[in-house]
Amino acid sequence: GKALCLILQKSFMKYWNLPVASTCILLVSCLQQQAPKIISVTADSTTATIKPAKKDSNYFPVTAYLKGQIASIKSGNINPLQVVKQGAKTDSSWLKTAQLEESLSEFLTPEIDTVNMKALFSQNSFLDQTINAFTFTYDPIAALPDSIAFKHWDVYIDPEKSTVSKVYLIKNKDGGKRLLQLTWRNNSSAKIVSILNKPDGSSAIEKETTITWNFN
Repeated sequence: GKALCLILQKSFMKYWNLPVASTCILLVSCLQQQAPKIISVTADSTTATIKPAKKDSNYFPVTAYLKGQIASIKSGNINPLQVVKQGAKTDSSWLKTAQLEESLSEFLTPEIDTVNMKALFSQNSFLDQTINAFTFTYDPIAALPDSIAFKHWDVYIDPEKSTVSKVYLIKNKDGGKRLLQLTWRNNSSAKIVSILNKPDGSSAIEKETTITWNFN
């Protein structure tokens, strides 16, 4: 339990751009958990059993993480490459740093953190050695208010590097007529997929937008 908390604390310090006090509060909270049992790996070490996180555990503040990543891109004066695929047409352009937050605005509200989401979403955690990541999954506990369009999100943490490796979010759009998916790869790229939910129950990808700022 403490090892997982230390991994999270290192990751937060390295990638969030949040005040030191926030990190300290997180670490103290983790250390106060004497025996958190949120990870259970089966004997063959390739699959995991998901168990509910402790009621007093903190949720991963996804919005703060994303904003920290955006701030890092801006401070580095990096112009990301945006590639938009819609049907048979593909367009590419260099984004100005000022346009980056606007391009990702759908996923920055409402705020995803413990205060706003704990009463509405469950948090489960497990170690998946098939992808070498601690995975945190979040799903609605009950019917959500109209102000909350997020349906689900996952956070992946590399246990060896002690860093966030990926964040994945799903959000309703236009009253559920569309779904927006964001796959954010740490310090590398973001992919936004817009999916149209048709009246007959089928769905189709309308548009895919990939934003890349690390070309290594």
